Amino acid sequence: MLTITLLFLMMCHYWLPGKVKAYGIYALWLLIPWQLTIGLAYLHFIWQKNDYSKGHFPLGMKIVWIAGMLGVGIAIHIINKRFRQNLYQKRQLVLSGNYPVCVYVVPGLDTSCVMRLRRENAIYLSEEVNCDDEMRHMVIAHELAHLRHHDLVWAKVRMILICIMWFHPLIWVAALLSKQDCEIACDEEAIRLLGENERKKYGRLLLELVTDSTKKEEIFYMSTTMSASKRELKNRIQRIADGEKKQGKNLWPSFLIGFIVAIIPVMAVCKIAQPMSAKEVIADYFEAVENCDVTTAKKWFPGEEPWFEPGDALFHGYGMGKVHAMQECKEKDGATKRFEVEVGREREKKVVSLQWNEKEKRWNIVQIKDKK
Repeated sequence: MLTITLLFLMMCHYWLPGKVKAYGIYALWLLIPWQLTIGLAYLHFIWQKNDYSKGHFPLGMKIVWIAGMLGVGIAIHIINKRFRQNLYQKRQLVLSGNYPVCVYVVPGLDTSCVMRLRRENAIYLSEEVNCDDEMRHMVIAHELAHLRHHDLVWAKVRMILICIMWFHPLIWVAALLSKQDCEIACDEEAIRLLGENERKKYGRLLLELVTDSTKKEEIFYMSTTMSASKRELKNRIQRIADGEKKQGKNLWPSFLIGFIVAIIPVMAVCKIAQPMSAKEVIADYFEAVENCDVTTAKKWFPGEEPWFEPGDALFHGYGMGKVHAMQECKEKDGATKRFEVEVGREREKKVVSLQWNEKEKRWNIVQIKDKK
């Protein structure tokens, strides 16, 4: 499900520009943490029920996943710590009263950015930007757009997703594309703040200031930077040059797409999380007998040790677990059910009794006997 959603959002990244507002496209990426949260909640649910057959992973896979998660997390921490230290040691206060946050200049900084240091959100400018009043005004407008969109929070969410899903190649692609949509949404917001008559000047500003993102570590920054690849920069300039004539003015298609994609995993989890009916339990048990699946057989009939061994060729494929007919017997007690079942190659008639397990929220077989 996550892979399908990632592919779908990548299509939206290329298909929706010009039809939907940039911020609407950017907001669609929230579907990834939403789906991951739903998936983790489902795993927690089935583990609470001790139903490991639906969410069990070999120990070796768990060790590799945790090791990779720790490795990526440590790398992110080291890169951001080094970046923060560089900003904090070199920063010089420029403006503190005219804007909602402090503005600093940092000698040697490659590109302007927004960063949270010492519980303070602030804008950090390069020396080149600080020397030109008009340029500084436009860059600050862009960085304020990041703060209005709470992009520092989403940068942290992006890093958490990379840590958890580091093994999924599409997560890395999604992180890059979502970062691009973030910058385009802020370009749109900055032009709105500056005024439509500043559109061309803002486009020229990007050409002058946006640095080529050759640093591989920038994807790990928990900040917003004005760096971009040549292809991304061309796309941003084109979007700005097109002006309002090709800019999407609606958000409702984005909300509609988001709602549909968000509700699908919820419905799927609700369907899967529903306990199996008594008939389904009986059918699954006898299928386990047919396939010599000891684990599943013991799960549904915990009070009886299976008479076969795992993978026993003597029984496998001979129709011993094939259910031909099943009829429920009337019971006064709603917590107990009995079924008359015809099973096996000889169509043996058996009576299967089940009892509701309130602790695990499922039916368990308590007795199987021949019908007299």
